[in-house]
Amino acid sequence: ENETAPRVEQYLSKIKVFRRIAHKIIDFLAQLEDFQKKLWLKKKFVVETSYCIRLGVIPEEFYPEIAANDAQREEWVRLCAIDEIKGDLTTPGYSVPLSVEFLKAHPTLVVDTRHYDTQFIARLFDAVTDLTDNCDGILCESENFQALNVFNRTLKDSVNAICIDPPYNTGDDGFSYKDQYQHSSWISFLSDRLQLALPLMRQDAATFVHIDDNEYRHLWYVLAHVFGNSNYLGSMVWKRRSASAMSSQPLSLDHEYILVFGRDSRLTTLHGLSKSEEDYPYVDEKSGRRYASTDLTIGMTKDQRPNQYYPIQNPRTGKIFQPNPNRVWRFFPDTMAQVIAQDLVIWPDEVEGNLERPRYKTYYDPDAMRATPCSSWIETASTNDREIEADESEYALSVLQCGMNSEGGRVVERIFGSKAFAYPKPLSLVRSLVRTSTRNSDIILDFFAGSGTTGHAVISLNRDDGGRRKFILVEQGDYFDTVLLPRLKKVTFTPEWKDGKPKRLATKEEAERSPRIMKVIRLESYEDALNNLELHRTEAQQSLLDSPQAQGADGFREQYLLRYMLDVETRGSQSLLNVSAFMDPTAYKLKVKRPG
Repeated sequence: ENETAPRVEQYLSKIKVFRRIAHKIIDFLAQLEDFQKKLWLKKKFVVETSYCIRLGVIPEEFYPEIAANDAQREEWVRLCAIDEIKGDLTTPGYSVPLSVEFLKAHPTLVVDTRHYDTQFIARLFDAVTDLTDNCDGILCESENFQALNVFNRTLKDSVNAICIDPPYNTGDDGFSYKDQYQHSSWISFLSDRLQLALPLMRQDAATFVHIDDNEYRHLWYVLAHVFGNSNYLGSMVWKRRSASAMSSQPLSLDHEYILVFGRDSRLTTLHGLSKSEEDYPYVDEKSGRRYASTDLTIGMTKDQRPNQYYPIQNPRTGKIFQPNPNRVWRFFPDTMAQVIAQDLVIWPDEVEGNLERPRYKTYYDPDAMRATPCSSWIETASTNDREIEADESEYALSVLQCGMNSEGGRVVERIFGSKAFAYPKPLSLVRSLVRTSTRNSDIILDFFAGSGTTGHAVISLNRDDGGRRKFILVEQGDYFDTVLLPRLKKVTFTPEWKDGKPKRLATKEEAERSPRIMKVIRLESYEDALNNLELHRTEAQQSLLDSPQAQGADGFREQYLLRYMLDVETRGSQSLLNVSAFMDPTAYKLKVKRPG
């Protein structure tokens, strides 16, 4: 206020200069950001497609060429330790080169088409029937945003379940911001991908998302925004570790959550663990029907249910069984009399063994079988089976079971002989989720595939129940080739491993139920798109920029450099689709970073 008019004019002139420069910087940065966004959102090229085909589905006419392929043999030695397979009088052993008889004896070995020339692959594809229908898995090496963009053109309304284990945003997963922006960055990251995944789901599909306390509330709002509040099915809880005395907090947080949303909750069904005939091991001598021995009591005391606290008598032997004051009978007296009259009680004094209390006969009836709801509490694998059975009988629900995080590490260590991947989820946990949400030939999607636990779970479950579920896994980074893909090749070969080597070979039934074909797709990465950019300025463009009329502050040259140059001069780059070069698609080339 006390400055003279000339000084004020001087200050105003400086402000105008700063403002002019700032606007130019903003224009240039806007050009950079818009161009980066254009590269990020552009449809990515499929830079490579290969197939992993189980040997047993390949016609034997190809076996001599496969046996002579050294690269394939060396991969099998590295992954499956086939060089330690010794022959005997009836079984061929390992040799160099491999023999056709050896290949016939090991139908679960996985043939990777990357090791073969194009002519062999073309002949193989002509000979293998139903290449698409027999494809049991798709593995996509790509940033998941780009992969989901591609899948939106081919997989709409086809996925039955999504199981993902995203970064927990705990400070060591790439989100390095220390303030609240960290949360918004993580939320935006997940929201974008879930929005792309939504159209892939069938109307009755469910999504399972793993998380811990750190981002639970933020994840819930993200999922509610994408799927809608009304499609929230609930939160499942599982124990990830034993209580830790090393915790710096008053509570040792030993559990994690799985948030479950349906695309349309009115149509979504979680099957529970519906039982099969094998779950009913006993045969009734009179009727020939199969039955299971189940609990005849419930978890109520005599004070809570006095009318269900009474003695019962075996009508054939006359022996009286007193009630348990802490677990009363399952039925009221009138109903119990009918149960006894229908010979639905297993009496301890009539059976061999150490049965102490009467039990209930539950008969197998395939026509009356129905899936029961799942409990939101997932029991640890060490929980007493009788406790779980009692809960399932009393409350008519299914209780899932799983191991703790240490199980996930042990499984990977057995397969690879080392800790090849940090913090994999327990195989039993993912198996339970897949089992309760899918049947038969359903499709499971995991776009945070990590070490491939979801694919392993699907393979394991299909071998158990004969299903033909299919999996789609998306992952990026070097461990796609060092962990995920090798893991699936290994567990296709055999289900049991120790110290990185097979404990045994797959049985004939396990071999037939193993994945037939896995398709491996590699998409152009953002870095590949950058590496294939070429700035090109024509003589006419340069002449126009050099003309006197284009010079000066805010002139055409300056405006062009600040706002339009990147968009104009990168046209025709290979990563932005060079139309003239695409006249011969087979000759179109990109510079692509290979794994490692």
